[in-house]
Amino acid sequence: MTSVTIVVPVLNRPDHAALFVASARFATLGMPVGIVAVTENRTDFDAWRATGERLLYAKDRHTFAEKCNHAAGWISSDWLFFTGDDVRFQCGWLEEALRVADETGAMVVGTNDLGNPHVMAGDRGTHCLVNRRYIMERGASGDGPGTAFSEAYKHCCDVELVEVAKARGVWAHAHDSIVEHCHPTWGKGEMDATYAEGMSHQVADWRTWKKREQRVLAWAKDT
Repeated sequence: MTSVTIVVPVLNRPDHAALFVASARFATLGMPVGIVAVTENRTDFDAWRATGERLLYAKDRHTFAEKCNHAAGWISSDWLFFTGDDVRFQCGWLEEALRVADETGAMVVGTNDLGNPHVMAGDRGTHCLVNRRYIMERGASGDGPGTAFSEAYKHCCDVELVEVAKARGVWAHAHDSIVEHCHPTWGKGEMDATYAEGMSHQVADWRTWKKREQRVLAWAKDT
Protein backbone atom coordinates (compact mmCIF):
# COMPACT_ATOMS: atom_id res chain seq x y z
CA MET A 1 0.00 0.00 0.00
CA THR A 2 1.25 3.48 -0.87
CA SER A 3 2.58 5.35 2.15
CA VAL A 4 2.32 9.12 2.58
CA THR A 5 3.72 11.53 5.14
CA ILE A 6 2.44 15.07 5.62
CA VAL A 7 5.43 17.32 6.29
CA VAL A 8 4.55 20.56 8.06
CA PRO A 9 7.26 23.11 8.93
CA VAL A 10 6.06 25.24 11.83
CA LEU A 11 7.09 28.59 13.30
CA ASN A 12 5.56 30.34 16.31
CA ARG A 13 2.03 29.00 15.93
CA PRO A 14 1.55 26.44 18.70
CA ASP A 15 -2.20 27.11 18.65
CA HIS A 16 -2.42 25.64 15.13
CA ALA A 17 -1.17 22.20 16.10
CA ALA A 18 -4.29 20.49 17.44
CA LEU A 19 -6.62 21.88 14.76
CA PHE A 20 -4.22 20.90 11.96
CA VAL A 21 -3.92 17.35 13.21
CA ALA A 22 -7.67 16.97 13.72
CA SER A 23 -8.35 18.13 10.16
CA ALA A 24 -5.64 15.94 8.61
CA ARG A 25 -6.60 12.83 10.56
CA PHE A 26 -10.32 13.16 9.86
CA ALA A 27 -9.69 13.63 6.12
CA THR A 28 -7.37 10.60 5.84
CA LEU A 29 -9.16 8.21 8.18
CA GLY A 30 -8.11 4.62 7.53
CA MET A 31 -5.19 5.54 5.27
CA PRO A 32 -1.47 4.92 5.99
CA VAL A 33 -0.61 8.57 6.52
CA GLY A 34 2.01 9.99 8.85
CA ILE A 35 2.35 13.56 10.06
CA VAL A 36 5.73 15.08 10.85
CA ALA A 37 6.08 18.61 12.17
CA VAL A 38 9.47 20.27 11.76
CA THR A 39 10.13 22.88 14.43
CA GLU A 40 13.01 25.07 15.53
CA ASN A 41 11.76 26.20 18.94
CA ARG A 42 10.52 24.73 22.18
CA THR A 43 7.08 26.37 22.18
CA ASP A 44 6.06 24.76 18.91
CA PHE A 45 7.74 21.51 19.92
CA ASP A 46 5.69 21.17 23.09
CA ALA A 47 2.40 21.96 21.33
CA TRP A 48 3.02 19.41 18.58
CA ARG A 49 4.28 16.78 21.00
CA ALA A 50 0.94 17.06 22.79
CA THR A 51 -0.83 15.95 19.58
CA GLY A 52 1.00 12.62 19.62
CA GLU A 53 2.38 13.12 16.12
CA ARG A 54 6.02 12.76 15.13
CA LEU A 55 8.41 15.69 15.42
CA LEU A 56 11.72 16.77 14.01
CA TYR A 57 13.56 19.36 16.04
CA ALA A 58 15.75 21.35 13.67
CA LYS A 59 17.02 24.40 15.52
CA ASP A 60 19.47 25.35 12.77
CA ARG A 61 16.92 25.16 9.96
CA HIS A 62 14.80 28.26 9.69
CA THR A 63 13.19 28.46 6.24
CA PHE A 64 10.39 26.37 4.78
CA ALA A 65 12.80 24.83 2.26
CA GLU A 66 15.42 23.94 4.86
CA LYS A 67 12.87 22.24 7.08
CA CYS A 68 11.29 20.31 4.20
CA ASN A 69 14.63 19.10 2.89
CA HIS A 70 15.63 17.98 6.37
CA ALA A 71 12.42 15.97 6.67
CA ALA A 72 12.76 14.46 3.20
CA GLY A 73 16.10 12.98 4.15
CA TRP A 74 14.68 11.41 7.29
CA ILE A 75 11.30 10.02 6.14
CA SER A 76 11.00 6.86 4.06
CA SER A 77 7.39 7.18 2.80
CA ASP A 78 6.60 6.79 -0.90
CA TRP A 79 5.12 10.29 -1.08
CA LEU A 80 5.59 13.47 0.92
CA PHE A 81 2.99 16.20 1.15
CA PHE A 82 4.54 19.59 1.95
CA THR A 83 2.28 22.16 3.56
CA GLY A 84 2.07 24.94 6.10
CA ASP A 85 0.07 24.61 9.32
CA ASP A 86 -2.68 26.97 8.13
CA VAL A 87 -4.69 24.57 5.97
CA ARG A 88 -7.91 22.58 6.24
CA PHE A 89 -8.10 19.23 4.50
CA GLN A 90 -11.23 18.16 2.67
CA CYS A 91 -12.14 14.48 2.76
CA GLY A 92 -10.90 12.72 -0.36
CA TRP A 93 -8.03 15.12 -1.00
CA LEU A 94 -5.36 12.46 -0.77
CA GLU A 95 -7.19 9.80 -2.73
CA GLU A 96 -7.69 12.31 -5.54
CA ALA A 97 -4.06 13.49 -5.53
CA LEU A 98 -2.81 9.89 -5.65
CA ARG A 99 -5.29 9.05 -8.40
CA VAL A 100 -4.01 11.93 -10.52
CA ALA A 101 -0.43 10.84 -9.89
CA ASP A 102 -1.24 7.28 -10.93
CA GLU A 103 -3.13 8.27 -14.07
CA THR A 104 -0.63 10.87 -15.29
CA GLY A 105 2.67 9.50 -14.01
CA ALA A 106 3.31 12.81 -12.27
CA MET A 107 5.97 13.03 -9.60
CA VAL A 108 4.70 16.40 -8.33
CA VAL A 109 0.96 16.90 -7.85
CA GLY A 110 -0.47 20.26 -6.87
CA THR A 111 -3.62 20.45 -4.77
CA ASN A 112 -6.36 23.08 -4.88
CA ASP A 113 -5.93 25.70 -2.14
CA LEU A 114 -9.23 27.52 -2.90
CA GLY A 115 -7.44 30.86 -2.78
CA ASN A 116 -4.61 31.57 -5.19
CA PRO A 117 -6.00 31.98 -8.73
CA HIS A 118 -2.80 30.57 -10.27
CA VAL A 119 -3.09 27.49 -8.07
CA MET A 120 -6.77 26.98 -8.82
CA ALA A 121 -6.00 27.28 -12.55
CA GLY A 122 -3.42 24.52 -12.25
CA ASP A 123 -0.37 26.68 -13.01
CA ARG A 124 1.11 26.63 -9.52
CA GLY A 125 1.07 24.50 -6.40
CA THR A 126 1.24 26.01 -2.94
CA HIS A 127 0.86 22.59 -1.28
CA CYS A 128 2.19 19.66 -3.27
CA LEU A 129 2.40 15.89 -3.07
CA VAL A 130 5.91 14.88 -4.18
CA ASN A 131 7.33 11.44 -4.84
CA ARG A 132 10.20 10.82 -2.43
CA ARG A 133 12.28 8.72 -4.84
CA TYR A 134 12.02 11.58 -7.32
CA ILE A 135 13.40 13.95 -4.67
CA MET A 136 16.24 11.68 -3.68
CA GLU A 137 17.32 10.46 -7.12
CA ARG A 138 16.64 13.37 -9.47
CA GLY A 139 16.13 16.34 -7.19
CA ALA A 140 12.86 18.27 -7.21
CA SER A 141 14.71 21.59 -7.33
CA GLY A 142 17.75 22.98 -9.08
CA ASP A 143 19.84 22.26 -5.98
CA GLY A 144 20.08 18.65 -7.14
CA PRO A 145 19.34 15.14 -5.84
CA GLY A 146 18.13 14.97 -2.27
CA THR A 147 16.40 18.35 -2.29
CA ALA A 148 12.68 18.97 -2.46
CA PHE A 149 13.04 22.76 -2.48
CA SER A 150 15.91 25.08 -3.27
CA GLU A 151 17.34 26.73 -0.17
CA ALA A 152 18.15 29.83 -2.23
CA TYR A 153 14.72 31.16 -1.25
CA LYS A 154 13.76 32.73 2.06
CA HIS A 155 10.14 31.58 1.81
CA CYS A 156 8.49 31.29 -1.64
CA CYS A 157 10.22 28.17 -2.96
CA ASP A 158 7.26 26.42 -4.60
CA VAL A 159 7.59 28.07 -8.03
CA GLU A 160 10.89 26.32 -8.72
CA LEU A 161 9.50 22.97 -7.58
CA VAL A 162 6.60 23.26 -10.03
CA GLU A 163 8.57 24.65 -12.97
CA VAL A 164 11.21 21.91 -12.69
CA ALA A 165 8.45 19.29 -12.72
CA LYS A 166 6.81 20.96 -15.72
CA ALA A 167 10.11 21.01 -17.62
CA ARG A 168 10.42 17.27 -17.05
CA GLY A 169 6.80 16.48 -17.87
CA VAL A 170 6.06 15.17 -14.36
CA TRP A 171 3.71 17.90 -13.09
CA ALA A 172 -0.04 17.53 -12.64
CA HIS A 173 -2.76 19.55 -10.93
CA ALA A 174 -5.45 17.76 -8.93
CA HIS A 175 -8.29 20.27 -9.03
CA ASP A 176 -10.58 18.16 -6.86
CA SER A 177 -7.95 17.57 -4.19
CA ILE A 178 -8.90 20.30 -1.74
CA VAL A 179 -6.42 21.54 0.85
CA GLU A 180 -7.77 24.96 1.71
CA HIS A 181 -5.22 27.64 2.51
CA CYS A 182 -6.54 29.72 5.41
CA HIS A 183 -4.33 32.70 4.60
CA PRO A 184 -5.11 36.35 5.36
CA THR A 185 -4.60 37.25 1.69
CA TRP A 186 -7.80 35.32 0.96
CA GLY A 187 -9.59 36.68 4.05
CA LYS A 188 -9.37 33.31 5.80
CA GLY A 189 -6.92 34.03 8.60
CA GLU A 190 -5.51 36.71 10.87
CA MET A 191 -2.21 38.40 10.02
CA ASP A 192 0.60 37.49 12.40
CA ALA A 193 4.38 37.83 12.57
CA THR A 194 4.96 34.55 10.75
CA TYR A 195 2.81 35.62 7.81
CA ALA A 196 4.44 39.05 7.76
CA GLU A 197 7.90 37.50 7.69
CA GLY A 198 7.04 35.17 4.81
CA MET A 199 5.29 37.83 2.76
CA SER A 200 8.20 40.25 3.19
CA HIS A 201 10.33 37.95 1.03
CA GLN A 202 7.94 37.59 -1.93
CA VAL A 203 9.58 40.14 -4.22
CA ALA A 204 13.13 39.05 -3.41
CA ASP A 205 12.23 35.38 -3.86
CA TRP A 206 10.66 36.09 -7.26
CA ARG A 207 13.82 37.89 -8.33
CA THR A 208 15.85 34.91 -7.14
CA TRP A 209 13.75 32.63 -9.31
CA LYS A 210 14.17 34.82 -12.39
CA LYS A 211 17.94 34.78 -11.87
CA ARG A 212 17.93 30.99 -11.54
CA GLU A 213 15.23 30.16 -14.07
CA GLN A 214 17.22 29.64 -17.27
CA ARG A 215 19.95 27.57 -15.66
CA VAL A 216 17.58 25.52 -13.54
CA LEU A 217 15.21 24.64 -16.38
CA ALA A 218 18.10 23.66 -18.66
CA TRP A 219 19.40 21.40 -15.89
CA ALA A 220 15.94 19.94 -15.29
CA LYS A 221 15.50 18.92 -18.93
CA ASP A 222 18.85 17.12 -18.88
CA THR A 223 18.18 15.21 -15.67
